[in-house]
Amino acid sequence: MKNTYVFKEIKHSGELKRFLHLRYETYLRSANSHFIKTNEHHLDMNIFDVYSKHYALMCGDDCVGYMRVIFPKDDYQNKEILIMGQRHGLINDEDDEHAPYPFLSYEGVPKSHWDFYNESLRLKQKVIEGSRLIVLPEYRSIRIVKFLFECSVALHKPESNSFNCIVNCCPNHCRFYQHYGFNLIGNETYFVNNIPKASLSLPKTPQFLNPKFDEMATEFNETQKIKLQA
Repeated sequence: MKNTYVFKEIKHSGELKRFLHLRYETYLRSANSHFIKTNEHHLDMNIFDVYSKHYALMCGDDCVGYMRVIFPKDDYQNKEILIMGQRHGLINDEDDEHAPYPFLSYEGVPKSHWDFYNESLRLKQKVIEGSRLIVLPEYRSIRIVKFLFECSVALHKPESNSFNCIVNCCPNHCRFYQHYGFNLIGNETYFVNNIPKASLSLPKTPQFLNPKFDEMATEFNETQKIKLQA
């Protein structure tokens, strides 16, 4: 019997808190645990969440996966996250003085990444970053991971050279993103807490994927959801 998976945007504070807790618990048990600021609320939250849209993948009432998409600070602000973060002491005004995106915030990030970002600004290209992608182990399969990622790209895919989509990942996962047209920034990897990392950019989605992404975006615009039977 097939399951129905539903991709949707997370908008309400209670649901946001549920997925920020899921992020916390998932990352704390992973090789990326150093990204987590441990706290009594068990919420993974930082300043980038304020400038993000947050997306959930559900199967019935079960949380299956999550991904956030980070926008330029002047373009979008998630007030629910800001209020929650300030209330729990997890977000403060000083956080806004740091790097504009996660891929630029890590210690030891290559100069080529900042060069890429500054060149994007010079060309008046906006940057958005997909981040914190998780799928729970009991649901983890290439088809489910692809569906979650493709839904996010379908809603925010570049139509021209007006902006770039960014992802930061383990180098072993680069081929997954390169299938969608992503290219390595600076053609190099680096290490964060002894874990190899790479950043990739997508200036424009490959033509062969556009019909699929357009269909997914239309479904979302009409229903506020994208469904998969699997």
